[in-house]
Amino acid sequence: MENEKEISSVSKTLLKRVVENFLVILGVDEWVTYQKVINNALFFLFIVAIGVFHVSHNLAAEGMNRNISKKQQEVKELRWEYMTIKSDLMFRSKQSELTKLLEPHGIKELTVPPQTIIVEKGEY
Repeated sequence: MENEKEISSVSKTLLKRVVENFLVILGVDEWVTYQKVINNALFFLFIVAIGVFHVSHNLAAEGMNRNISKKQQEVKELRWEYMTIKSDLMFRSKQSELTKLLEPHGIKELTVPPQTIIVEKGEY
């Protein structure tokens, strides 16, 4: 039991010396005391937690923006590909192009106009 008290007091004095030396290094030992630091430790931890939360959310937002930019670029490229393919299809589906394409297979363009079939009532 006494050993635990002794360890506890040694750790408290060590913490006190570390905090006081840190305050001296920062040059604020005239305004801030060890007791003020201990009293406001939870507030400091809260401020640090808010800072970590803020930084993590900023990083997540930047990552989302990068992904959105990549997707927008991808959509642009796919749109251009679509326009190119559509233009090629429109060109190849013209009557003159179809004629050139089907000529080697023996299929030729009609030279006479289509004929109309008239059906009278009652003949069918």
